[in-house]
Amino acid sequence: MPNLVIKKSSKSRQGFTVNSEIVTKQFDLGDPTMFKKYSQCSVTYELKGTGISPIKVEYKIDNQSSWVSFKSEPKNGYGVEGWLKKTSGVAKTAQFKFKQNSRGRKLALRFVYNNTSGIYSISNVANDFKLIDVSYTFRSLKRD
Repeated sequence: MPNLVIKKSSKSRQGFTVNSEIVTKQFDLGDPTMFKKYSQCSVTYELKGTGISPIKVEYKIDNQSSWVSFKSEPKNGYGVEGWLKKTSGVAKTAQFKFKQNSRGRKLALRFVYNNTSGIYSISNVANDFKLIDVSYTFRSLKRD
Protein backbone atom coordinates (compact mmCIF):
# COMPACT_ATOMS: atom_id res chain seq x y z
CA MET A 1 0.00 0.00 0.00
CA PRO A 2 1.42 3.42 -0.92
CA ASN A 3 2.25 5.91 1.80
CA LEU A 4 -0.65 8.33 2.32
CA VAL A 5 1.27 10.81 4.46
CA ILE A 6 3.86 13.01 2.80
CA LYS A 7 4.75 15.32 5.67
CA LYS A 8 4.76 14.96 9.41
CA SER A 9 6.18 17.41 11.88
CA SER A 10 6.13 17.34 15.64
CA LYS A 11 8.07 18.92 18.44
CA SER A 12 7.27 16.01 20.73
CA ARG A 13 8.05 12.32 20.54
CA GLN A 14 5.15 11.64 22.93
CA GLY A 15 2.33 12.56 20.60
CA PHE A 16 0.74 14.96 18.16
CA THR A 17 1.21 18.27 20.00
CA VAL A 18 1.51 22.02 19.54
CA ASN A 19 2.95 23.10 16.16
CA SER A 20 2.43 19.64 14.65
CA GLU A 21 0.79 18.72 11.40
CA ILE A 22 0.17 15.71 9.22
CA VAL A 23 -0.29 16.37 5.48
CA THR A 24 -1.57 13.68 3.10
CA LYS A 25 -0.41 13.29 -0.45
CA GLN A 26 -2.54 14.84 -3.17
CA PHE A 27 -5.25 12.44 -4.27
CA ASP A 28 -6.44 12.49 -7.89
CA LEU A 29 -9.08 9.83 -7.09
CA GLY A 30 -8.13 7.60 -9.97
CA ASP A 31 -8.10 10.13 -12.82
CA PRO A 32 -5.77 13.14 -12.79
CA THR A 33 -7.40 14.57 -15.95
CA MET A 34 -10.94 14.57 -14.55
CA PHE A 35 -12.34 17.79 -13.06
CA LYS A 36 -14.38 16.89 -9.94
CA LYS A 37 -16.87 18.54 -7.61
CA TYR A 38 -16.15 17.46 -4.01
CA SER A 39 -19.02 17.18 -1.53
CA GLN A 40 -17.88 15.16 1.49
CA CYS A 41 -14.79 13.82 3.23
CA SER A 42 -14.89 10.89 5.66
CA VAL A 43 -12.00 10.44 8.10
CA THR A 44 -11.72 7.25 10.15
CA TYR A 45 -9.40 7.63 13.13
CA GLU A 46 -8.75 6.82 16.78
CA LEU A 47 -7.93 9.32 19.50
CA LYS A 48 -7.77 8.68 23.24
CA GLY A 49 -9.92 10.69 25.63
CA THR A 50 -13.30 12.40 25.30
CA GLY A 51 -14.52 15.77 24.06
CA ILE A 52 -13.28 18.00 21.26
CA SER A 53 -9.61 17.58 20.41
CA PRO A 54 -7.19 20.32 19.32
CA ILE A 55 -6.85 18.63 15.90
CA LYS A 56 -8.42 20.48 12.99
CA VAL A 57 -8.85 18.97 9.52
CA GLU A 58 -8.35 21.26 6.52
CA TYR A 59 -8.14 20.71 2.76
CA LYS A 60 -6.40 22.12 -0.27
CA ILE A 61 -7.57 21.62 -3.87
CA ASP A 62 -5.12 21.75 -6.79
CA ASN A 63 -2.27 23.24 -4.74
CA GLN A 64 -4.16 26.35 -3.66
CA SER A 65 -2.04 28.86 -1.79
CA SER A 66 -3.80 28.30 1.55
CA TRP A 67 -5.61 25.56 3.46
CA VAL A 68 -9.42 25.74 3.67
CA SER A 69 -11.68 24.80 6.61
CA PHE A 70 -14.64 22.50 6.07
CA LYS A 71 -18.22 23.80 6.31
CA SER A 72 -19.70 24.24 9.78
CA GLU A 73 -22.19 21.42 9.48
CA PRO A 74 -20.83 17.95 10.26
CA LYS A 75 -22.65 14.83 9.12
CA ASN A 76 -22.33 13.17 12.53
CA GLY A 77 -21.08 13.90 16.02
CA TYR A 78 -17.41 13.02 15.48
CA GLY A 79 -16.48 16.06 13.46
CA VAL A 80 -17.40 19.55 14.63
CA GLU A 81 -16.69 22.46 12.26
CA GLY A 82 -13.50 20.79 11.05
CA TRP A 83 -12.36 19.67 14.52
CA LEU A 84 -12.04 16.00 15.42
CA LYS A 85 -13.60 14.71 18.61
CA LYS A 86 -11.72 12.33 20.87
CA THR A 87 -13.02 8.75 20.50
CA SER A 88 -11.92 7.04 23.74
CA GLY A 89 -9.43 5.06 21.63
CA VAL A 90 -12.15 3.45 19.48
CA ALA A 91 -12.18 3.81 15.68
CA LYS A 92 -14.81 6.36 14.60
CA THR A 93 -15.59 8.15 11.35
CA ALA A 94 -16.04 11.91 11.09
CA GLN A 95 -17.77 13.23 7.99
CA PHE A 96 -17.14 16.78 6.82
CA LYS A 97 -18.82 18.73 4.02
CA PHE A 98 -16.74 20.70 1.55
CA LYS A 99 -17.63 24.34 0.98
CA GLN A 100 -19.92 25.01 -1.98
CA ASN A 101 -18.24 24.92 -5.39
CA SER A 102 -15.20 22.95 -4.19
CA ARG A 103 -13.91 21.82 -7.58
CA GLY A 104 -10.61 20.63 -8.95
CA ARG A 105 -8.54 17.66 -10.10
CA LYS A 106 -6.76 16.63 -6.88
CA LEU A 107 -6.85 17.38 -3.19
CA ALA A 108 -4.88 16.92 0.02
CA LEU A 109 -5.79 16.97 3.70
CA ARG A 110 -3.95 18.50 6.62
CA PHE A 111 -4.42 17.48 10.24
CA VAL A 112 -3.05 20.28 12.37
CA TYR A 113 -2.79 20.77 16.12
CA ASN A 114 -4.45 24.16 16.31
CA ASN A 115 -4.75 26.03 19.58
CA THR A 116 -5.41 29.50 18.19
CA SER A 117 -8.63 29.69 20.19
CA GLY A 118 -6.63 29.31 23.40
CA ILE A 119 -9.12 26.84 24.86
CA TYR A 120 -6.65 23.96 25.03
CA SER A 121 -3.95 23.67 27.62
CA ILE A 122 -0.62 21.95 27.01
CA SER A 123 -2.05 18.96 28.89
CA ASN A 124 -4.76 18.60 26.25
CA VAL A 125 -2.46 17.09 23.64
CA ALA A 126 -3.68 14.61 21.08
CA ASN A 127 -1.69 11.58 22.12
CA ASP A 128 -2.13 8.31 20.27
CA PHE A 129 -3.83 9.83 17.21
CA LYS A 130 -4.22 7.10 14.58
CA LEU A 131 -5.35 7.97 11.06
CA ILE A 132 -7.01 4.84 9.69
CA ASP A 133 -8.75 5.82 6.45
CA VAL A 134 -9.79 8.79 4.32
CA SER A 135 -12.49 8.67 1.64
CA TYR A 136 -14.18 11.29 -0.51
CA THR A 137 -17.57 11.77 -2.12
CA PHE A 138 -17.33 13.59 -5.43
CA ARG A 139 -18.95 13.93 -8.82
CA SER A 140 -16.97 13.85 -12.05
CA LEU A 141 -17.62 16.96 -14.12
CA LYS A 142 -15.40 16.97 -17.19
CA ARG A 143 -12.12 15.70 -18.56
CA ASP A 144 -9.42 17.85 -20.15
